[in-house]
Formats: sequence, structure tokens, C-alpha cells
Amino acid sequence: SALVRRLLAAPRCRAVTILTRRATEMFAGAPYAGAFARACKAAGVRHLSLLTAIGANPRSSNYYLRVKGTVEERYQSLAFARLSLFRPSVLVTPNLRYGWQDWLTQHLFPWVSRLLPSRFHQIRVEDLARAMRLNAERHGTEPVEVLYYGDCLALLRSAERL
Repeated sequence: SALVRRLLAAPRCRAVTILTRRATEMFAGAPYAGAFARACKAAGVRHLSLLTAIGANPRSSNYYLRVKGTVEERYQSLAFARLSLFRPSVLVTPNLRYGWQDWLTQHLFPWVSRLLPSRFHQIRVEDLARAMRLNAERHGTEPVEVLYYGDCLALLRSAERL
């Protein structure tokens, strides 16, 4: 929702189409992520941004990271002209969405993250959304780019200099 608000406010954005993960008959029998990517490719989408997770790896022993890595692999196999993979660590949201685990993460992680490499730092969803919009507006040179916390900060800083 933070990204949609940013896009709607962007002068260069003419329209926003929102697709959700709610059940639909349209993609019956196919995993949603793969079907979504194929539909985008068939519709002529040239640049796709995907929010995944730090540590995404299709061979991970962690189920969540394995799923995220598998989705990344599926998107890459379709050879979009440009694919931007955003891999944030912890997302800070204005509302707690996942109960006490979310509360613990959002209140304790800022202290722990200071001891970790910068790519593991938390990012506010509003800042991530702004970085995603800024990235979409620039011309990328790589067919696949992986963006971590530091890359998002660089995008935000470059916009401040304009």
C-alpha cells in the first residue's frame, strides 16, 4: 500500500493496476508467483520489481527463504528486459500485522541490527516504497539487479540531491 500511494503521487506515473494474492479462478492449477510472472511477460511488461527477502535462496533449508528464492528463480527464467529484486531485511510498518512476534522484531531489531552488516538493517515501508518508485523511474543497465538496504538508501539519497 505504501508503494501504491507513492506511485499514485508520482508525476511520471499515468496509471496503477493492482493485482492481489486473493484466490482467483484465472490462475487455477498453477503456482501464483509463476503464473503472475508469465502473465506479466505475456502482457509485454519490460521491467518488473519484486519484493523478496534477504537470504532468498531456492536451496535454503529455511522454508520461507527457499520459497522466496524459488520465486526469484522463476521470474529470472522469463528473461524480462529488467528485473529488480528488492531484498530488505526487516520491514518497519506503522501497524503491527503479525502479533507479538512482529512487536518483538520491530522493537528489538533496531538494537541488534547495529551489530550486523548494513544490508541487515531495518527499513520503513514508506522508504522502501519510495526507493522502489525511484528505481522504476531510472534506466537500469543490468537485466537482473538485486537491491539491499544500502542500495535503497543510495536511491533515496540520490533523490535528495536533485
